[in-house]
Amino acid sequence: MTNFEIMKQLTIEQTAEVLLQEDFCDLCEYNQKGFCFAYNKSEPLSHYCKKAAIKWLESESR
Repeated sequence: MTNFEIMKQLTIEQTAEVLLQEDFCDLCEYNQKGFCFAYNKSEPLSHYCKKAAIKWLESESR
């Protein structure tokens, strides 16, 4: 079962808790040793962040 399939079954509160606990940066190709090379101060959400979040949602849950 993927993380997305599990998320669809959660309440709003549970979803918020999961989203605040997950570190999507670990899945991003622009994260190197905790430093983000895609971060842009004028744009709060990089499309790379979105790709990492989608990668997490599509991955099998732990």
